[in-house]
Amino acid sequence: MSRLAAACVRDPEVTCVASASARSSEWETLLDAVGQIYVRGVDVDARALFGPPALGLTPVPRHPFRHERIWPSMALPRRMPVDVGSTLDKDADPARWGYVPCWVRSGPRLSAAVPAGAERTTTMIVAGRDEDARADARRLAAALQDAAVQTAVIDPDPEPLASALEGAPTRAVIVGKDGYDMLLSLARAWSLRASPERELDVVVITRGACDVIGSETLDPRAATVHGAALVVPQEHPRLRCRTVDLLRVSEHRAPHALAGEIRRTADEILAPRGDVAVALRGPHRFVLDYASSPLGEVPASGSRLRREGVYAIVGRLHYGLGARLARYLHERVGARVAFVGPSEPTALAELRDAGVTILHCEARVDDASAMRSAFEGIEAKWGRVDGVFHTSWMGRPDHARLSHQIDAEHTQQWFTDRVDGLQNLARVLEGREPDFCLVQSSLSGVVGGVGFSAYAAANAFVDAFVTAASRRASFPWLSVGWEAYAGAEVTHVPGLERTAAGAEMLRVSLTDDDVAVALDRLLVDLLSRGRQGTLCICPSDLGERRARAIAPRPTVTARGSTERDGGALGVQYEAPRDELEQSLVQIWEEFLPVRPIGVHDDYFTLGGTSLTAVQILARIKQTYHVEVPLASLLGGTPTIDHVGRTIRELTQGDDEVEALLAMMEGLSPEEAQRMLDETSGA
Repeated sequence: MSRLAAACVRDPEVTCVASASARSSEWETLLDAVGQIYVRGVDVDARALFGPPALGLTPVPRHPFRHERIWPSMALPRRMPVDVGSTLDKDADPARWGYVPCWVRSGPRLSAAVPAGAERTTTMIVAGRDEDARADARRLAAALQDAAVQTAVIDPDPEPLASALEGAPTRAVIVGKDGYDMLLSLARAWSLRASPERELDVVVITRGACDVIGSETLDPRAATVHGAALVVPQEHPRLRCRTVDLLRVSEHRAPHALAGEIRRTADEILAPRGDVAVALRGPHRFVLDYASSPLGEVPASGSRLRREGVYAIVGRLHYGLGARLARYLHERVGARVAFVGPSEPTALAELRDAGVTILHCEARVDDASAMRSAFEGIEAKWGRVDGVFHTSWMGRPDHARLSHQIDAEHTQQWFTDRVDGLQNLARVLEGREPDFCLVQSSLSGVVGGVGFSAYAAANAFVDAFVTAASRRASFPWLSVGWEAYAGAEVTHVPGLERTAAGAEMLRVSLTDDDVAVALDRLLVDLLSRGRQGTLCICPSDLGERRARAIAPRPTVTARGSTERDGGALGVQYEAPRDELEQSLVQIWEEFLPVRPIGVHDDYFTLGGTSLTAVQILARIKQTYHVEVPLASLLGGTPTIDHVGRTIRELTQGDDEVEALLAMMEGLSPEEAQRMLDETSGA
């Protein structure tokens, strides 16, 4: 067709359709054509070029007798390159705040050929303890060895991980159901053993974590590592994480299908870094993206909720959307609200003072029996429950913890409501027929956030669980990933406005009115248009947010220096007063541009960011072997004086032990025992 068109015109032609033999893609050919016509003086409408296409094109078989299955792909807008230095603003039209995940079909990734004589790379495979993970690790090791890659399968314990990292591997592959725990263990080992110059490519393999084709069996627990994999590279710039999701082993109907999947997975592991979230389904490869999904218009008749209906809020009122939901239900339809959760007397009193009819059924959400009794109590008093809202705490910057600092207690803090509570709620709702179940999630499962590995992981579970529940339930389930909510005290952290990221979050965060408008629209979609599964509410450009989140983080060092300006910093210079403060000043000056830094200078005023905070804390850990909380720099009073006092508090016990050992030196065993008894008695 291109040749025919060229033969029919006399002017120099510009071909915008790739030929069958061309090595370039259709998109590259089109961009080349646009460049040619631009230099010839034709104005180009960039918005039309990169904006949403009017039509979606699906390749069809070229031969009339060739039978081939066709997979139409969702037409996605092509975005302009992201300017990381640009600012995000809130879209004035709430209809454009909705986004949904979509998996876009892409071509296969082929591993790069290894040149003859090249040094063999090393890949460590961290295998889970379950037999399926061990079997997958063995298969992957064999496939990688066939590609001339040296491999070692190791256990996810601290000692094997530390030992493997000392061997300077080029990549790590995590395989197994406990991917979240294994990734955090790897981050801990990396923070202790890795040299600043090294990089590690981490590929996390999961099975059934992602809803790609709508029919695969889902494992929501496996999805938790996908949330953490967004955050770990944001905290450790030289750790680059990718996820590859596969079908569960039981879904492969023939042995050769599993073998082919392993080969394609090995190709994905060895291919150059690219897409951060990939799924393999049969012979097809899919890449995760998020597409705009306009929210519905509210009809003139008003809300679709039942007038004076009974609605249950399960989970939390404070530090989340629970209290706002209760007020919304009262304002829109005069609903009777039943709160199922722990005692929150202040929040309950405020709601009653506002006129909300609210019944508190105290129950721990991780106790299925207590939750069942609570619902029976609601039904005994008010009758059928018309709708259910599941709410939980939102992430707060002062609750943040770096991935290598996370312990089981911190993980459980975020998992109790979202993982245990949601599973128990699903059991309680079996046999009941509410109009809907709306579950609060967070954008952290999409864009991560420094210090929020556990929080992002828990919300990734929520999205996967609700997607699975929506397939089998007789009523719709919808998970809503909300932007930060200004009314939940999430944004009321001292110093948040002093960082560029914090100021931006405050600018795009949702107000009470924003939440009400979004609820009006998404409830219309939920109750009238059959929307279910997963939805994101993002008043700014989610494509740009996500591109920023997954862009590689450079290692930051101070370039040049700026002479301190006491007026600009707001405090007079005070020199370090001891060896600890002098050392901290040297560490800060390695990453911050101002010279000299005083002990009372504010970290943010000096130009600090969340990224430099991570690197400063890592250097402090290497120097003093102590874990300083991230909140010491991102909240409160982030100064040398404050950080120094924190280090002294954390190491006070160690100093006392060293002093006691010095006193015991030279004593007989009897005298030493007597001193220990006296010390413990005191």
